[in-house]
Amino acid sequence: MATSSQARFTLHVPLDASAVKDFKPEKEVKVIAVANTSAVQEQQVRLSTDGKGTANFSFASRPGVLRVAVGPGDATPEELQNLQTISVNVSARAWGERNSLTLSPVTISAYYWWWWLIWCRRFTIRGVSSAPTAARYPALRYAPMTWIGGGGGSLRI
Repeated sequence: MATSSQARFTLHVPLDASAVKDFKPEKEVKVIAVANTSAVQEQQVRLSTDGKGTANFSFASRPGVLRVAVGPGDATPEELQNLQTISVNVSARAWGERNSLTLSPVTISAYYWWWWLIWCRRFTIRGVSSAPTAARYPALRYAPMTWIGGGGGSLRI
């Protein structure tokens, strides 16, 4: 992100989860802005109790075409770019002659909010593996494992 002394262009991305029934801001939301040059900026946003928040991005030069994606705070920028989540395309023309652009609020539906709460859960599994692969990998027999599941999932040993 460009520093404030370098920032000539700013993008404001309002977020709105106010339609989610029984909304509680338990989790931060990650917003990324991907420029045509593949440069990625990310912001963590803590939504207010009424489900609103804003991500702000700064650019040293006119950003051109942007893709803005929104997802759970613990998702990586790569996950937000490659998995099904909320995204908005911003055309270069949307900037016009302005140096600051505010998008229409990005609505976070209940479907996405509840999915994001379980997207990247962390589990620790302890025990002995009886699978045939355990013989080939002795560390699997005794090491505690942390499984990070949800969007793409992975197994870390």
